[in-house]
Amino acid sequence: AAPVFLSISKKINRQNVYLGVQYLYSKNVLKPVFKEPVPDFISSKELDSKIGTMGTFFFFFNRNTIFTPNKGVNAHLLYTFNDNWTGSDYKFQELSGFVNGFIPIKPKWVCGLHVDVQQAFGDVPFYILPDIDMEGIPTARYQGQTTLVVETEQRFDLTYRWSVVAFGGYGKTIQKNQSFGAGTNVYNYGTGFRYFLARAFGLRAGIDIAKGPGTWGYYIVFGQSWNK
Repeated sequence: AAPVFLSISKKINRQNVYLGVQYLYSKNVLKPVFKEPVPDFISSKELDSKIGTMGTFFFFFNRNTIFTPNKGVNAHLLYTFNDNWTGSDYKFQELSGFVNGFIPIKPKWVCGLHVDVQQAFGDVPFYILPDIDMEGIPTARYQGQTTLVVETEQRFDLTYRWSVVAFGGYGKTIQKNQSFGAGTNVYNYGTGFRYFLARAFGLRAGIDIAKGPGTWGYYIVFGQSWNK
């Protein structure tokens, strides 16, 4: 892929609310790395194509730090569309949004909550379909016209510098013309540690080990694993 991404936003009031626009252009050439024939649901057009995505977004942020927060909320809502006049070989739209919240239950216990929803409309190439983004689950393994993710992370500070985390979540993918109940359900859970690396920035770093359906993964984390 040869991508170009542009984004600009403007703070519109004193409550940390931002509005913005963005544009993504990408020329994509895909080559199968397996011996079997390309699956029927993938067209030859999708193996060599362009996308040109225009979007507008809303963003709210009041966390105490952009890195590893102890309290606060950030929320993001994005609408994008592809058309011939935007430089795309496809015509489709996508509406997506997420909310991250952090609550200090006790001085040394922080509860994090994450909700992410994506909905695609129209002729979407398979490589850009919404997918489940969770630790322990390989990228793009679970895709659908609609995706839903709900996760929680609990951080416990053992000392000033060292903390442990435990997390778990649920995800669901729904294909086009499929009912909610017929969608695919997935899960993850895991644990890890954090080291308070930079007090001035509220930055903690560490390693997570996560379990998904049939897979394990490890992750080096700087800040918070839901940061986007």
